[in-house]
Amino acid sequence: MIEILHMDKRVGRSWILRDVNTVLQPGLTVIVGANGSGKSTLIRCIAGQWRPTRGEIRLNGKPVGRLGPEVGVLLDPPSFYEHLTASEMLAYYVHLAGRKWTPEYDELLHRFGVPEGRIRGFSRGQKQRLGIVCSVWSQPKVWILDEPFTGLDARGVDALWKEVDRALRTHAEHVVMVLHAAYGFPQKIRQVVRISNHTVDFRGSRVEFAQQVLVERNGKLDARWADVLKRNHVPFQEGENPTEIILSPEAELFTYAVECLLNAGFQPLADETAHHARSDTF
Repeated sequence: MIEILHMDKRVGRSWILRDVNTVLQPGLTVIVGANGSGKSTLIRCIAGQWRPTRGEIRLNGKPVGRLGPEVGVLLDPPSFYEHLTASEMLAYYVHLAGRKWTPEYDELLHRFGVPEGRIRGFSRGQKQRLGIVCSVWSQPKVWILDEPFTGLDARGVDALWKEVDRALRTHAEHVVMVLHAAYGFPQKIRQVVRISNHTVDFRGSRVEFAQQVLVERNGKLDARWADVLKRNHVPFQEGENPTEIILSPEAELFTYAVECLLNAGFQPLADETAHHARSDTF
C-alpha cells in the first residue's frame, strides 16, 4: 500500500501540489489529469526522486527514501550514458544492484525490440523502449512509470501493456503510471487517481471514474454510443445536438450502462482536458 499523507510540493515559488491525501491500493493505478496538472510531480515524489515540501509518502508503512531494486522507475524523458550500447547500459544497472547478467536480460531487450548500437543513435521511441527495460529488469515490487507510452508505436504500446500484465502476475505489488486517452483504458486498471487544481479530486475504480466523468458531462455522449445502449436495453434521450445523446446519471441502470460502454471501448479520458482547467506547469 502506498500512502500519500497531506503532501504539498512547491517548485521554486509555485505550489504544484497542495494537500494530496490518498492511498494507492495494490494493483495497477493510473494517474490522470490535464497537461501541467502535476502528474509528473506526484510520480517523482512517489518514486523518491523529489521530497515533498510538506507531508510524507509511505510504502507499506515505511517512509519512501533511497530506492533499491525493489522499485523500478521510468521518468520522462529517460536518460542514459549515450556512448554506451543498450546492453552495456542495462549491464551497468545490473552491476550497480549487485546482480549478475543472465540470458533473461537479453530476452527482455529483444522482447521490447531494443536495437544494438550506441544509444546516441537511437530514436525517441527506441530510447523509451530501453527506458522501460531498465525500469523493469529487476522485477520490482513497485513499478513507477511517468508518460511510459511517449514515442512508442502501436507495437510498443501493446508490448508495454503485456509487460504490465506479466508484472502484475509475477512480481509487482504496485504498478503506478501516468495515462493519457490515446493508450487505452483496460480492465486491468484497479484504481484511477485524478489531479485537478493542485490536488487529488477523484480516486476510485475504473467504472467509478467513468461514472464520474459522465456525471460531469451531464450524461452527454457522442451519438455513436446509441447502438451500444440500445443493444443492452439502456434508455437514453436524444440531445439537442443531433451528434449527441444523453444518459441520465439518475437512471436505475446507470452503473450497468457505464459498464456496457467501457466493454464496448468507451474512453472516459478522451475529453478530460476539455473539462478540467489547466494548472501550473511541471
